[in-house]
Amino acid sequence: MKIRKAKESDAGEISKLITEVVSNNFSGVYSDNVIKYFCEQNSVKNILKKMRQNVKYFVVENKGEIIGVAGIKKNRIVSFHIDVKHQKQGIGKQLMFYIENYAKDNFVKKLKVYSSLPAVKFYQRCGFKVVKKVLHCAPNSDKYITVLMEKNF
Repeated sequence: MKIRKAKESDAGEISKLITEVVSNNFSGVYSDNVIKYFCEQNSVKNILKKMRQNVKYFVVENKGEIIGVAGIKKNRIVSFHIDVKHQKQGIGKQLMFYIENYAKDNFVKKLKVYSSLPAVKFYQRCGFKVVKKVLHCAPNSDKYITVLMEKNF
């Protein structure tokens, strides 16, 4: 298993992974419309667009397959997903350690994330503190909540 910077050619696999994780982990927490919106935000086209807008993606690769992804822009984690079959195996913690070191190497003093409700406990185990709950409105007018969390270095 290795962690590496994502390439544009990884966008399809990254999009597929995020869609599977969101569809599985967010079911029953967020409405179907909100899940669809999250998946659209992580289409291949949108992943490539984010890469070109300075989001740095890092992937966890195991036997040639991408099983985890994290995206960071400046001091904010914008994406963090581990393949459903590989969750609760310590892979997320390894990827978070990698992302935190990347942030520190780029002089980030505080890392922020708008966590989905199912991921709050994971971020807390990684040392993030809850700042506040945030109410959002998807373009289809469905409302959903994320949790702004921060970790100081």
